[in-house]
Amino acid sequence: MEAPIPAATAANNHNEPAVEDTLSVTRRLGVVMNGNEPLYPYFKADLITGEANDEATEFVSLISKLDLTKYIDFYQFKEKIES
Repeated sequence: MEAPIPAATAANNHNEPAVEDTLSVTRRLGVVMNGNEPLYPYFKADLITGEANDEATEFVSLISKLDLTKYIDFYQFKEKIES
């Protein structure tokens, strides 16, 4: 009598590609400092948001500039960066 084939092995016998790990993304905030402002204090700071990669080193999707004159719901962003 043969041993039963595990479900994961049986699924791979049909030449289906293996399921790859998904990329985990987290919404993050970023600050862009523009030093080309002609008026004092000669710089401008913009707040941007987007989805960051696991290491939080770069944005992996489109980013958007936040309107600082309106309320920003900060609960949708991750609170702390793990070192």
